[in-house]
Amino acid sequence: MKGLLKQIYKVVLSVAGALLLIVCAPGIALAKSIDQFQRDFDRYIETTRTTWDVPGIAVAVVKDGRTVFIKGYGVRDLATGKKVDSHTVFQLASLSKTFASTLAGVLSDRGRLKWDAPVNRYLPQLLIGSEEQTKQITLRHILSHTTGFPAHAGDPRIEGAEGFDAIIKSFEKLKILYPPGKVFDYQNVIYSLSGSVIEKVLGMSYSEAVQSYLFWPLNMNDASLGFDSLIQTNNRAVPYRYVNGGHVAVAYSKNYYTVLPAAGVNASIADMAEWIKLHTGSTKPTWDMTGAIIGSATLSMIHKPFVSSPAETHRMRRYTGRVDKTYYGLGWRIYHYGGHNVICHAGMLNGFKSLLSFSPETHTGIVLLSNSTSPVLGIIRSYFFDQLFDLSFVDWNKDFKDSEIKAKAKKASRKAHGKKKKRKAKRR
Repeated sequence: MKGLLKQIYKVVLSVAGALLLIVCAPGIALAKSIDQFQRDFDRYIETTRTTWDVPGIAVAVVKDGRTVFIKGYGVRDLATGKKVDSHTVFQLASLSKTFASTLAGVLSDRGRLKWDAPVNRYLPQLLIGSEEQTKQITLRHILSHTTGFPAHAGDPRIEGAEGFDAIIKSFEKLKILYPPGKVFDYQNVIYSLSGSVIEKVLGMSYSEAVQSYLFWPLNMNDASLGFDSLIQTNNRAVPYRYVNGGHVAVAYSKNYYTVLPAAGVNASIADMAEWIKLHTGSTKPTWDMTGAIIGSATLSMIHKPFVSSPAETHRMRRYTGRVDKTYYGLGWRIYHYGGHNVICHAGMLNGFKSLLSFSPETHTGIVLLSNSTSPVLGIIRSYFFDQLFDLSFVDWNKDFKDSEIKAKAKKASRKAHGKKKKRKAKRR
């Protein structure tokens, strides 16, 4: 595929196959026909899904404000065999964070809130850490995970089904480890204070605000927030956990819906294609006919690196030679992928995974949703960007599967060795 996607300028929608069609800049020879690329991309997705025995995947690609690829693979429910389609709803988990920061940007553009005002200006009763520390924390710190609180503080309480108000109350006595704005430590509870700020300035619930300012003007017609909304959706995916090379159905999780800004959005692949269009800056939908939903300068700002995230760089070490630096902006991660900036976020929760990534330089993005916790989405995403940036081919699917097989063999060997030592001890 070398040279096929280099310097993309135009994309044409395929009528028959609903697959990606890319036309290169004038003068660049196509290494393969467009039809061949379509077949290769489609085949790679299906091969990867089959390799990992994934129940269902939904994929969409957007280029220059157009949905150029949208397709469902497999089933949303193994028991019934019902297929995944473009309107099948999945839990987004932490990909929901992108909606909170974007909504904050919408309100900032309208003068309703300020990024760097102390958060207790909006929430005067709030106490986190200490009174002095509370005065130092801003919305920018909250949305960039740089408040100074320990990573994932409060998550065990979320998983224990406590409500948000009770959990945030516990932060009154929690020690802040670093000065605000200095160190990245991923947070779900503190991040969700952004929803409390939004509710305060608008006088409506966070769910109503997201619906009014984002879902409705973007025609995200399948999208919703909260557990009840998911369960009331007929065309919803069943969650499956990847265990020992296969998939086991698990219950829908209510717990993280207590932190809606961090993990509370449900959406289809059709919805998420519209979400990429907004963030690639290639469409200008209006909110109330007086202007764009969010200004381009504000979009650029929330996508801009604010703090380094070395733990994420370490986690992405599996993608050898591709990801060498990672950052966090406001509700978005930023990767240096093969020398190019990629803006992204992912989510994983109890049988669901989601992943959205886009290249601002080419106005091209991909979003993947799955009812599986296998590594398939990251594999497909890396294949896609390798092609987009004309990087050397790596069969990520094979690499990841080979690593899994080796890990299993190593574990089995340790287990057998342990049993052998126990037998020898008994004979003594």
